[in-house]
Amino acid sequence: MLGLTYETNSHIKGSDVKPGDRLTFEWGISQYFTDRFEIGIQGGNNWQISDDRGSEVWWDPSVHDRKSTLAFSANYWVVAEKLYLALKYAFDFGIRQRFKTNMMMLNVIYTPGILDGKKEK
Repeated sequence: MLGLTYETNSHIKGSDVKPGDRLTFEWGISQYFTDRFEIGIQGGNNWQISDDRGSEVWWDPSVHDRKSTLAFSANYWVVAEKLYLALKYAFDFGIRQRFKTNMMMLNVIYTPGILDGKKEK
C-alpha cells in the first residue's frame, strides 16, 4: 500500500490563524504466513510545506512541523472468517513542533454473517 495526501487548511475557528499546508506519504506491506496469521509493517511521514499565517501567529511561522511514524502489526483469525484479532504497535520519530506518540492498539472484529443469507446450523 502506498498513499500520498495533500492537506490544505482553513482558519482556526475563533482566531486569526491559518495553519500551513501539509504533505503526507504513507506506506505498508503485510504477509500471510498461514491462512490465519499475518504480520505487517507500516509507516508514514507528514511534513508542513507552507508557513502558518495570520495576525495571531506568535511563533516563528518559517519553522515547519514534521513527524514520521513506524508501526508493526500481527493479526490472526481466531475463528476463520468469524473472529479476527489485530495487534499493532506504532511510534513517532523525527519530530519537530508536534506531539510524540507511542501507541498500542488491539482490534477485535466479529462477523456474525447475518447479512450473507446463510442460516447456521
